[in-house]
Amino acid sequence: MPYDIELMQGDSASVAIVLKENGIGVNLTGCTVTLSMINDISTVEHDIVCPPGAVLNAGTPSEETVPFTEGGITVPFTATHTATDGLYFASITKNLFGEQSTFPNTGYITIKINKPV
Repeated sequence: MPYDIELMQGDSASVAIVLKENGIGVNLTGCTVTLSMINDISTVEHDIVCPPGAVLNAGTPSEETVPFTEGGITVPFTATHTATDGLYFASITKNLFGEQSTFPNTGYITIKINKPV
């Protein structure tokens, strides 16, 4: 099964994401953006505040920077977020002056935290 994000237990990693509506990057100016994740047995839950901007394909010839004005965010996973292996379901919420939108608007982002070998 392919997962949207796959990390190893204990990893600290920054994951770039671009939020889109109807195929167009969402202008996130002035918004607070948070990824909320919970494991499949509802015993581990994290809310991760996402800083603006995303670098896609970092360190490759096709590296691309996507600004906050075009939906670019970075999810800064820490060892605390990845401490417990398993399957997680997540969504991203943008909040602007009390109004919020959730991405994706159907289903969830799947995150797999693997045990190290």
